[in-house]
Amino acid sequence: MNLDRKFLRTVFCGLVVLALAASANAAITITGSAWVVPEASAQDAEISTLSGLGTANASFQLNALNLNSNGSTDYTLGSFIASGGAGTIVTAATYSGNASSSTPLDFDNPNGSGGTAYSDCAKNQQCGTIFEFTGSAYFTNGETYSVQADDGVTLYVGGTASGDIVLQHTGSESLNTVSGVYNGSTGTESFTFVYAECCGAPAIFSTNLASGGNVPEPMSFVLLGTLLAGVGLTTRRKRTQ
Repeated sequence: MNLDRKFLRTVFCGLVVLALAASANAAITITGSAWVVPEASAQDAEISTLSGLGTANASFQLNALNLNSNGSTDYTLGSFIASGGAGTIVTAATYSGNASSSTPLDFDNPNGSGGTAYSDCAKNQQCGTIFEFTGSAYFTNGETYSVQADDGVTLYVGGTASGDIVLQHTGSESLNTVSGVYNGSTGTESFTFVYAECCGAPAIFSTNLASGGNVPEPMSFVLLGTLLAGVGLTTRRKRTQ
């Protein structure tokens, strides 16, 4: 009877430890930045587009990338950043320049004061928004990652060179699913999403990265091996008694 209890305790404790380790690996902190730019630039969701834009018009942190603003009343920087659901925002957005939470994601800028207004979006230009999301996650070789987006999007993993692109679509686009296969080494890697919003509502960005890319890291497998070894030892002792 005592060995039965020890056996059950070993299994239970091991599973709890493994579950905690796996859940810890499931958390992602994503640093986000947004720039208000000429609409033509907002259509090019590439890392090179960000060069020379200067200070972001909005900076924030999230723990999920499932963002969606649809109507004219919520088609703003603040509503888009907050639209991922309860618990999505880790750090509330801070704004610079002429931007605020009520700045539309796409608008005509008739009163802008030259090129300093809203970053590079000048007076009498149609303006759009380009986002950069960065973080790190556990990636598995051969796994397919996807983004549902309106408009352009590019995912870089392990760097920001053209060879690090996992999926990409640039230019104005209706709501579309963009997919790509990760062919790098399995393990924790940095990632960068560049997402462009232009040409009118809606603004949608949703990805399977959080669920698809977060599996237990190697330490969790070590814990699982330790658990199985303990179960085997306990079972062997029970049989020899």
